[in-house]
Amino acid sequence: MPLGNSLNSVYSIKEEIISSDDLVFLYTNGLLKIGNKRGDKYGINNLKQLILSNKINKLEHIKNILLSDLKNFHEEEEFSENITFVLLRKEPFQNN
Repeated sequence: MPLGNSLNSVYSIKEEIISSDDLVFLYTNGLLKIGNKRGDKYGINNLKQLILSNKINKLEHIKNILLSDLKNFHEEEEFSENITFVLLRKEPFQNN
């Protein structure tokens, strides 16, 4: 669900149980809007495919793969859109 689209937006509250090793990925819409020279946008399908195919990797590795894929798609070093993303993983509980 996008946040901050307009002042009149209505949001719902939903709770989810995050299990050990679950991956949570938060991002701004600028990530989806990154375009290439042909006018294509990176989009949700590319993002889903990348995240799902790398979900068992370490967070740092996922970050690096995503940034590399975005740069390859965009075909330039600098992005024309502002992007922010956060990767979180719940670590298994360890009772010391």
